[in-house]
Parts: sequence; C-alpha cells; structure tokens
Amino acid sequence: MSLRMMAWRPIIADPPIYSVADVCRLSLTEMMDANEALDLRAELIRLARERAMSEAKGRRT
Repeated sequence: MSLRMMAWRPIIADPPIYSVADVCRLSLTEMMDANEALDLRAELIRLARERAMSEAKGRRT
C-alpha cells in the first residue's frame, strides 16, 4: 500500500478515524496503527457476515 493511500484511508473510513488536519500531524507509526485498526475492523465485519450467513443457512435446513 502506498503512503498516500495509508494517509487517506483513515480519513475516508466510515466512520473516519482522523481528519485531514489530524493526518498532517501524525507520525508514520500512528498512521500505520490507524491502518492496522482499519484492517482489524474490516476483518471483524467479514467474520460477522460469515457467521450471519452460516447461521441463516443453518435455519433453512
């Protein structure tokens, strides 16, 4: 992932983690932490959807 994308990703996230003004003051470590948090959020959403689909299939059978 490019540094530019790493900078914009926490801003365009829903809900955003940082504002544009915040990102201008972040260290590289803080920017990487924000992106890791977004990765974790995405994985939790994926797992929740997977579980919901699995439970829905179990109810149909």
